[in-house]
Amino acid sequence: MNARTVRPRLRRLPLNIAAAVTVVVCLFPVYWMISTAFKPSKDIQSADPQLFPRTWTLDHFRRAVEADGFALFWRNSILVTLGAVLLGLLVALGAAFAVARMRWKGRRQFMLMVFIAQMAPWESLIIPVYIISRDTDMLDRLPTLTLIYFMITLPFTIVVLRGFIGTIPPELEEAAQVDGCTRTGAFWRVAMPLLAPGLMATSLFGFITAWNE
Repeated sequence: MNARTVRPRLRRLPLNIAAAVTVVVCLFPVYWMISTAFKPSKDIQSADPQLFPRTWTLDHFRRAVEADGFALFWRNSILVTLGAVLLGLLVALGAAFAVARMRWKGRRQFMLMVFIAQMAPWESLIIPVYIISRDTDMLDRLPTLTLIYFMITLPFTIVVLRGFIGTIPPELEEAAQVDGCTRTGAFWRVAMPLLAPGLMATSLFGFITAWNE
C-alpha cells in the first residue's frame, strides 16, 4: 500500500467516523424502543437502566393482544390505511399523468393549489372537516376516516408521482403507440413498470402517515 492510496483514505477517515456516529445516534432510539418492549416492567422503571436487557419477556405483547377490542382496532386500522393508500395512488396517478404529459389551460395553477394544500397545516382543517362530517351524518364511520387520510396524503403523492413521470422519456410511450398501443395501453405497459420506485415511495409515505394517525 503506497502513499497515494493511504492519503485519500486518511482524508476520508473523519467523514467515515462522522457518518458512523450519525448512524449510531439515529438508530439508538430505535434499538432502545425495541429492547424496552422486551424488558420486564421492573427493569423499565428501574433507576439504573441497562443498555442490554438482562431478562427478556413477551408479557407486554401478550397483554396488548389480549386487551378488549384489539382485533377490532387492528382490523379498522388495516382497512382505513390500505383504503387511503390505494385511493390516493389511483387518483394521484391520473392527476400526475395529466400534469406531466398533457398540456391544458390551468395546469400551473392546479399544481400551485396542490403545493398550497401540501403546505397547509392539518390543524386548520380539523374544524371544517368535523362540520362537514357532522352535517352529512358521517361521524364515527370508517369511510369518513379513510377519506380524511386520503385527503392528507393526496398532495404529496401527486407531487412525487409527477416528478417520477417527468423523468420517463415520452418517446418510449410514443414508440409503443407506433407499434399499435393506445395512449392508455402505452402508459400501462411502458411507463407503469418504470414507476415502481415512485409508487413504492408514495405508498410507504401514505401508509406510515395514515397508520400513525
